[in-house]
Amino acid sequence: MSERRAESLEARFTNEGQLLERGLEKPFLGWGNWGRFRIYDSRGYDRTLSDGYWVIALSTRGIIGYIATYIIFIAPIFMFWLQSRRQKTMEVSPITTGICLIHSINLLDLIPNAPLTPLTWLMVGVLLRHVKEGNVVRTETETNSPAKMRRRTVL
Repeated sequence: MSERRAESLEARFTNEGQLLERGLEKPFLGWGNWGRFRIYDSRGYDRTLSDGYWVIALSTRGIIGYIATYIIFIAPIFMFWLQSRRQKTMEVSPITTGICLIHSINLLDLIPNAPLTPLTWLMVGVLLRHVKEGNVVRTETETNSPAKMRRRTVL
């Protein structure tokens, strides 16, 4: 790792440590929005940078909001896993599996970064819908070979 990257990583860890200390001053419900969790100098300038979503969620919503947010994100993955384990067949829908994989990678990216986009919420909703309707197991049209499937047109 280059010296410049090492300094950048050290600055991120230092800032996250300071923001974590500030966030734990109000541990249960956090500081709320509008930048109240940030650290300002005597002139009113913001002296911290928050890069990881976990420290932003913990500081603004507290431990209760942090756990609730991540339960919402992780629940569809565990529900998908449980439902696929309960099925008698080992054939899991590749569509649902792909969405689950993309959502898992997106959640891993939330640790060092804060890319919480509408795509994250969309994947949560799609996975919950697939699990609720039982679309975890591969359907008949997904298991048939393309030669056996009837051709469909737009018209």
